[in-house]
Formats: sequence, C-alpha cells, structure tokens
Amino acid sequence: MLSTEYNPIVKTRGLKQGNYQEELNSENNLIDVPSYSEYWVTIPSNYGSIWTVTTNT
Repeated sequence: MLSTEYNPIVKTRGLKQGNYQEELNSENNLIDVPSYSEYWVTIPSNYGSIWTVTTNT
C-alpha cells in the first residue's frame, strides 16, 4: 500500500469484466475493466470507497 498524505493507494482487482462505478463520490470510476485486471486506486481515508459493477453479459 502506498499513501498520498492520509489517503491510502491500494491495488485492487476487477474479478468481472465491466464498468465499475464508485458510489460515494463518483471520482474513481473504472471503465471497460477486463476480467482479473489490477488497478491502483486512491481510497479517501475519511469515508472509504464502494464500487458497483455493470456488465454486458
């Protein structure tokens, strides 16, 4: 895990192919994520992040 000030940067893995919508602030959306791909994302330290995925299958 890396950090920018107090916001951790973590590696996450998309298990399903699709579009990942960040539900709390809509700033870290991940579009057209391939299955099992890895991304580095910043997690706001004061409230975290929640993603939902939509797929075309």
